[in-house]
Amino acid sequence: MRPDAVLGYHLTTHTCGVARFNEQLAHQLGVPVDLARHGRRYAHPLYSLKMSELGSSLPMKRASFDLFLHDVDDLGRRWARQADHVFVANRALGAQMPSATIAWCPGTLAPWRHEIYKSPYRQVFCCGMAHKWTFSTHRRLNALLASAPARVLVSSALHEDLPLDESLCLLERQIQTCYGARGIFAGLLSDLMTTKAMLESTYVAAFFEHGVRENNTTVLAAMDLGCCVITNLDRESPPEFVHRVTCLDLHQLTDLEGLDAHAIGGAAQRMVRRRYSWAGLIDLLTRDPDLPTVEAAA
Repeated sequence: MRPDAVLGYHLTTHTCGVARFNEQLAHQLGVPVDLARHGRRYAHPLYSLKMSELGSSLPMKRASFDLFLHDVDDLGRRWARQADHVFVANRALGAQMPSATIAWCPGTLAPWRHEIYKSPYRQVFCCGMAHKWTFSTHRRLNALLASAPARVLVSSALHEDLPLDESLCLLERQIQTCYGARGIFAGLLSDLMTTKAMLESTYVAAFFEHGVRENNTTVLAAMDLGCCVITNLDRESPPEFVHRVTCLDLHQLTDLEGLDAHAIGGAAQRMVRRRYSWAGLIDLLTRDPDLPTVEAAA
């Protein structure tokens, strides 16, 4: 019998390889993925479990079900005796359970979405704190991208007091709500990979509760790389941040056609290196107050 659901111990795909596999397997089968404790909701589910994660906390479903084991222990053997069909994830596990069918776990990099990486897609790279996500600005950006093929690559950082798995899963749902199929969650990127993503993107987008400020390091880093930044300006934003000159103000944009992103990024780079550099800050912090600043001397 074909499974009508794939059931796992939890659904936090960013912190568990089995959960990621289950999500992809359910997609390929065209059935829902759900928690194992909801097994009685389905006529013939496939439980896909790493039994060592369970302890004895999960009651066995005694109706019709199949079992896909990612490890083998005594609990798994008890479940296997009740299952209609038992699969194990590799041949080493098959040696421990000879009656099971040896299976495998294909790659889980969402192959049905590879087309979004092909030209002529433009790329917008967004990064920032997950807990500062603002729906209104991202929905407006998505509307601006509607007229041309585009992908939106989103990376995030997490505040130290926030739970990793819950925050990442919530952010991925927010990305899909705002951007649909064009939204791609890139996870937590290192500084090096963030730099690479910025340099490979047409635009870098970063939005703030009120407006961009002089201490928003992501924006200044992107500008220093020569990137064209889409952000939100207000009266307290740096005066050098000028719409269509050194950045793009989301609230003044009507479309993205006809803009020279390369020229705007170049102007931003020159401005940041002149006005907001490390050398200028060190000079401000250490200079003799009777001497001119680096900016004034230039």
